[in-house]
Amino acid sequence: MHGCTGTIDVADIVADDGVDLLEIVGKSLAFPGTNAFIGSHHGAEILVCLGPPWAELIAASYPAIDDVRERLWAHAALPVAWWPEPHRRKAEENDRVDGDGMVHLVKSPDHMLVMVCGGLANLHALALHSFGPTRAVTRPF
Repeated sequence: MHGCTGTIDVADIVADDGVDLLEIVGKSLAFPGTNAFIGSHHGAEILVCLGPPWAELIAASYPAIDDVRERLWAHAALPVAWWPEPHRRKAEENDRVDGDGMVHLVKSPDHMLVMVCGGLANLHALALHSFGPTRAVTRPF
């Protein structure tokens, strides 16, 4: 179960390796108005749903899921300079700005969730940003 704000489509018809594709997907996750950027790191999670063709392409470059999550996290960041001055001050007060002047969408790669779903002709991914500090859970039936 993942409580999300809705879905965001990510499409790409150019990337032909997992390195480039994860960069496009990761950068597509970060935009100034998403609630994951509000306040301090409050536990927001991002679920990325990949179609099987993209999952295979990514796995050829990054066989370990932890590496996939780390790459998504690294790319899902924006320069603090993208926000107006009051927002920059708040980001700094909330310890959201790293040493390179970047604001990461979520606290760590552990907050990037990845799953495979969809059909074989899919060249899209879905991004599902959590609603505030909600956490995804799984349990057996």
